[in-house]
Parts: sequence; C-alpha cells; structure tokens
Amino acid sequence: MRPADRLAAAYDGAMQPLERLLLRRLRLGLVPALRGRVLEIGAGTGANLPLYGPSARLVVVDVDPAMLRLAAGRALPGQATLLLADAERLPFLPGSFDHAVATLFFCSVRDPAAAAAELCRVLRANSPAVPLDPE
Repeated sequence: MRPADRLAAAYDGAMQPLERLLLRRLRLGLVPALRGRVLEIGAGTGANLPLYGPSARLVVVDVDPAMLRLAAGRALPGQATLLLADAERLPFLPGSFDHAVATLFFCSVRDPAAAAAELCRVLRANSPAVPLDPE
C-alpha cells in the first residue's frame, strides 16, 4: 500500500472524535438541504456524500486520488460525478453551479485565495459558497 493510500485509509478513524463532537451536526445542518448543481471541493473520503438529498446534482473534486477512491465507495450509484481536480484551477465554466461546499478544505490548500476565487468563478451569480470549517 502506498503512503498516500495509508493516509487516506487512516483519515476517517483519526477524524472520528471530531465527527462525533461537532462535524456530523454541522454536516446534517447544511448538506441535506442543498438542491440543484452542487460542487464539493476537497471532498476527501466523502463524508458528506451519504447526506446529500436526491435533488442535488453533485460534482465532487479532490486532488488526492487515494481520497477520491474512498469517496467513490461512499457515493450512491449515479449520485455524483467524481473528478480528480485542483480547486485552484477548476475545470468548469463560469456560473456552472448553484452551490459549493468545502468541508475542512481551506486549512489544507496551498493557495486559499485562489481556491476561493475559483469557487466564486464557477458559482452562479448570487449563489453561496459554503465553507464548513469550524475555525
């Protein structure tokens, strides 16, 4: 197993205490209500995927192939398009999405300002970018 695969496999276990204390409640307060075209950047192992409702047309991106493989295992059949992509250079046209979700993402990206600018670019005018960072 490659080091990146080991990290991805251990990530959920390491995050479990924080999930129980805070993150699960935050996810449940946000994700199920989203409708329309939804972009989730930095999806990691896909913790949000089981929470999206059927009205979300979901595109999920991550830069880490090992994390994206784990996320694919959590997605329901036909629920999401999963793409290997860098949030600082998103491969989408301007105004492509109604909503954007970033969970525990901006603390790990090289250039948070560039990633935020990309989110704004791909969001439809007047759509919220929704960071779920407890910082």
